[in-house]
Amino acid sequence: MRTGASTHTETNGHRRGRGIRILARMTAAAVIVAALVGATGCDPTQMASGSMALANRERAARGIPALRWDPELAAKAARWADRMAATGTLSHSTITAEVSPGWALLGENVGWGDDVEIVHDRFMKSPSHRDTMLNRSFRAVGIGVTVKDGKVWVAQVYKG
Repeated sequence: MRTGASTHTETNGHRRGRGIRILARMTAAAVIVAALVGATGCDPTQMASGSMALANRERAARGIPALRWDPELAAKAARWADRMAATGTLSHSTITAEVSPGWALLGENVGWGDDVEIVHDRFMKSPSHRDTMLNRSFRAVGIGVTVKDGKVWVAQVYKG
């Protein structure tokens, strides 16, 4: 297994209802993940959507609101994944570049591996990557995925 990763940056007492909602979200996310990530021959856009589904599955399991897709962040992340793949170097972007004003917090996870699920697993095993993915302050994400020479390069840009 080849991988690499780097990171840059009780409610109102209705437990049963909350638990059911979380379980429903986790089930829906598992179906999406199976459809998007498990499919062979996924294109980078499908892999990026699968990566987002994996992140939202982790958030749902912890009662954290789902991230919404941000096209601007996705374009930035896609360009960065392309650059890392082209240079064969895992590195962070200039996080504020190409992001419109109006944000309070930005974060970025970057990694590579044999597939999106492996990169996600590495993110979850790394405290700093996991903290970025599960940060309640982040409300939006854009993800870029590039495949080159058998490596899947992933850039996730978060905004809150």
